[in-house]
Amino acid sequence: MPRSLIRPDPRKTQAPPPAVANAAGGVLGARTALRRGAGFVRVALLCTVVVLVVKLAIDHWA
Repeated sequence: MPRSLIRPDPRKTQAPPPAVANAAGGVLGARTALRRGAGFVRVALLCTVVVLVVKLAIDHWA
């Protein structure tokens, strides 16, 4: 009996959930950006960058 029938390849069984989440996030992000405008996107991006810089600084010096 082939091994793939006994134990499926994890690359094939674990890929669909992140793919669906990625597509849903893209749709949600596009709708939010269109509804709330460029100002919202600018603030959200700035907040994300600040959080990432702080996290990198903590990881580097901690």
